[in-house]
Amino acid sequence: MKHHFPLTTVQLTAMVMGYTNSEFYADALLPRATVASPMFEWWRQPDNENFNTEDTQVGLQGEVRRITSELTKETDQTVDYALEYPIPVTSVSVAPSGIDPRKRAVNTLAYKLMLEREKIVADIYAKSSNYGTTTAISSSGDRWSNSNADVYGQLETALNKPMQRPNTMVLNQSNWSLLKNHSSMKAAINKNSGVLTKEQVADILEIERIIIPTAKYNTANPGQSGSLSSVWGSDVSLVYLGGEESLDTGMVWGATASLQNGKGTETYYEPQRGAKGAHIFKAYDQRKELVINKKSGHKISGITA
Repeated sequence: MKHHFPLTTVQLTAMVMGYTNSEFYADALLPRATVASPMFEWWRQPDNENFNTEDTQVGLQGEVRRITSELTKETDQTVDYALEYPIPVTSVSVAPSGIDPRKRAVNTLAYKLMLEREKIVADIYAKSSNYGTTTAISSSGDRWSNSNADVYGQLETALNKPMQRPNTMVLNQSNWSLLKNHSSMKAAINKNSGVLTKEQVADILEIERIIIPTAKYNTANPGQSGSLSSVWGSDVSLVYLGGEESLDTGMVWGATASLQNGKGTETYYEPQRGAKGAHIFKAYDQRKELVINKKSGHKISGITA
């Protein structure tokens, strides 16, 4: 028995690859760098090596001084993530006009994989040992909810602590609300009224971007009533991030090793399911999240009581 698919595997994979959701920031916060095989290598940067000055002056016939890199090679392996979604053949045949259950299956799988990745990345950001330096605000007078706190000064100090000055700030919506309305930030920008934009705050702090993740997940056990909580915690992270070159420089705070052609979907037919069998849709993502250089990151905790 032959089963025709209006959507090809190539089309389904394109749907998974192209699926976007404004809730999710994992790909921006641990950017993907492509690796050719599941077993891969990346480089760890020794303290301050890139900041050493060298004697580069050379005579007309003198020998040019040679230098070598002291980067440490690390070996790792991607992790496989996958989910399946069965669609009975009968469900496809009786679906209303214009409704394709297979598209819904692929979108659901893509969403679930992205939500899990978001939680994995958020947990990495939340772990204090993943940062070279941290600040814990313990005084009520310094908390961002206090209009007299020097929040601008706190951030300026924190940004100067990492080995590589951060280019990205990550904070939740509650902390962003405090920051964009805070008097010390407005004073730094010479703005007396209204709220600050992300662009204004990023500009005065001399960073490239401010990211405010909003994803939620269900913390209830199976069978219990749903209970939604934020995927991201209440701390503020200041990190230096890169792009495709992230695994080679040893300078970025973190990245994701993403297997080449390791993200997509497959479909197959199972005749033993239901009266007429079922189409099984599988989405997968082969990757490994990494903290490359924790000294390129700083975390601030205790923002609010």
